[in-house]
Amino acid sequence: MAVRVVRAGAVYDCAVRRAGSWLAVVALTGVAACGGTNFDSARKADPAADLAVAKRSVLTAADMPGYTAAPHSADDDLTAAEKQTFAKCLGTSTTFFDDKPGEQKADSPDFSKGENDETSVSSDVAIETSQSLVDKDWKVLTDKKTPGCFLQVPKEDLKDSAPGGATVSNESVDSFDAGIGRRSLGLSITVDATAAGQTVPLYADVIFVGRDRAEIEVDSFNIATPFDRTTLTSLAQTVYDRVGNGAE
Repeated sequence: MAVRVVRAGAVYDCAVRRAGSWLAVVALTGVAACGGTNFDSARKADPAADLAVAKRSVLTAADMPGYTAAPHSADDDLTAAEKQTFAKCLGTSTTFFDDKPGEQKADSPDFSKGENDETSVSSDVAIETSQSLVDKDWKVLTDKKTPGCFLQVPKEDLKDSAPGGATVSNESVDSFDAGIGRRSLGLSITVDATAAGQTVPLYADVIFVGRDRAEIEVDSFNIATPFDRTTLTSLAQTVYDRVGNGAE
């Protein structure tokens, strides 16, 4: 596989890493937030304590044997322009792509494996100042507009960044049951990317879990073959368990 095609895939990866909190696409496939409550926790947010919970909960090198760990790169996050594009599509000024005031967030290292980093995994945990903010995000997740809006960003990224441009075809979005806690969503995105005369399938699987004031995201990205979903679910469960009651 040509490195340039892998790089095109990596750009698609950048567009989906933040997707744990944006998985509204599940609304299209009939999976909505299950359980959960609509009240703020009686515990007052403590920024230092919340940050400690977030940092202790993300994936570590010990969770990812056989992978190379690198510090999380801001290149994996959506740009301001991409956030605006998404918000405009939804008809809002801001979306769940945007960080919230007082939010305490930690990113895991970016884990990769393969000669050209064909497989990558990452996670993040954000502790919000109130339960109602998490509830609001889950409401956005089920907006019927989100599936179509969500897929616009990776298309633009691939086209703009691959050598000579790239084309995207056969896009599909499917949900799966993560079965973690009272609120969990799984999303599987597949596209065929063509660049420099080569076409490869790209697979992005993301699991989002809400636990009290915590928003948990675990992502995987694979080129040519899907990531093992059972493994991804197990990793998300590990992060969920580490959060524990720390974000009540």
